[in-house]
Formats: sequence, C-alpha cells, structure tokens
Amino acid sequence: MQKHPIKENLPHALREAVGWGIAQGFIRSGRRAAALRRYDGPDTILSLCAHNPTPSVLRSLLAWLTAHGFRFLSEEDILGGRVPSGRKAWLSFDDGWAGFDTELLPVLEAFNAPVSLFIAPEETRRGFLWTNALMPYCPMSGIRALYALPEPERIAAVAAVLKGKTPKMLMSPEAVAAVARHPLVRVGNHSATHLSCSDRPVSEVIDALRRAQETLTDWCGRAPRLFCYPFGHRTPETDAAVRAEGLHPIGLFPGIDRLSSFGAFRNMVYDDMSLAENTCRVLGSWIPIRRT
Repeated sequence: MQKHPIKENLPHALREAVGWGIAQGFIRSGRRAAALRRYDGPDTILSLCAHNPTPSVLRSLLAWLTAHGFRFLSEEDILGGRVPSGRKAWLSFDDGWAGFDTELLPVLEAFNAPVSLFIAPEETRRGFLWTNALMPYCPMSGIRALYALPEPERIAAVAAVLKGKTPKMLMSPEAVAAVARHPLVRVGNHSATHLSCSDRPVSEVIDALRRAQETLTDWCGRAPRLFCYPFGHRTPETDAAVRAEGLHPIGLFPGIDRLSSFGAFRNMVYDDMSLAENTCRVLGSWIPIRRT
C-alpha cells in the first residue's frame, strides 16, 4: 500500500523547520559574520561536498558564495599552488548521479565554477550505488555489516535484497567520459566499488583504488589525481597507501581546510534537504541559503 504523501514529506518538513529556526538564531546572534571571517585568511579554503542537489539548490549556493566574495578554485589551482588571495571555495561531487551532466553542469557553467567529480566506476557500470539502494530496506548498521563479507558474497547479498526493485540511477560510463572532457570538470577516484575503506584490509583498499584508477584513466583520458574516501571512512594506514599510489587522499569531516593540509576536511554537504540544517549542523554558525 502506498504511503500518504504528507507522511512521506513530514521528515523533510521537520528538518526544514528545525534547521531554519536554529539558523535564524545564529544569524540574529551576529555569528554569521564571524563565521564568514573565518575564510578571510590566506591559508583557508571553504571545501564543499555534494551528492545530488537540485539545480535550484546549487544555483542558490553558487549565487550566495559569489555575492559574498568567494572565488571558485579547481584542483589544479590548489595542487599547483595557484591560489588567489581572499575568500576561496572548492566544490566537489560524489558518485556521479544521473542528471549531473544535463541539470547541474549548466549551473556550474553559468558561474564558471570548476568541480571535482568522484566516481566509483564499477558502481557506474552497474548503474546504481548499492549502499544508497539498500537504505530504504536495510538499516545503516546492516549496510556496514555487509562490508565484513568478501566482495563476491557482498555483491550476491545486495542482489538478493534488491531483486525486482528499481534503484536511483547513476550516470552511464559514456556520460562520465563525456563530462570528463568538460573544462570545468576533473574526475577523481572514489574506489572501484564505493568501498568503506576503514572496514576492509588495506590490501583490498589498494586493489579497489587501482581498479578504479585504471578504468577512470581509460574512460577519461586523464589519470585522477585525488582519491575521495566513500563515507569519509579513512585511517592513517589507508592514507599512507593512497599516497604511495601517487594520489592525494580527500576526507569528509567538518572543519576548515588549511591549504597546507588540503584534503583533511570537506566541511559542508549541500543537497536537496534543509540547507539551513546542513549549514548550521556542519559549520555551526553559517547562514542558510534557501530563503535569504
């Protein structure tokens, strides 16, 4: 039986209302300006991560950042030391969801905003991300537990749960290859299978990284320079292994990036949920974008 649409929308509405209230408290207290000043230093960068925002959310974000003096950096700018003074932001997207090329890329073009796009190519070939596909049917604890299984058993277990179901789709390999040729886009390594790297032996992490690197280099005509940890699950051992493979490890934790240790944090997740909630939850005292 289909759920009533009001009930389905209730959690989103609650997040929106609660997040908006909290955000207004930060704004009225004057902490918004203090939060922005954190990014005025020459050695700071606002690093932003998204998965699948709507075009309107992305447009609002980029317009807000532009209006508040942020310049958008590419990974070449950062890794090559070509970093201007003033407020700086680096944008990245995980997974490569369907619609990135047709809906989000035109918004990025309008603001001339470079991005890094992290792809797990074996998930791309399959057409969907198994972790996300399982979320409606399996608690997160169960999804994490699947990583304890060897990869063939994990794939079989996922297939059994999803039999007959239609998950949300990723871009095709052909679409990823086409996007990689765009001057604003650089494709990065997200492991072959969206692996939870802290839950598997380092040898398996290296194998998943190498498989992805080979495939993405073939698809895109350029070897990725960055490796983004799925879920942000990293350890010192995996960091050392990633660097030994010639890649720069990127995490996903709240905080302010220092250019001297770029990749320690990606400090905001912006998607089509409550931006007020997201910004306050992650930065602690930033401004909501949706209604300002």
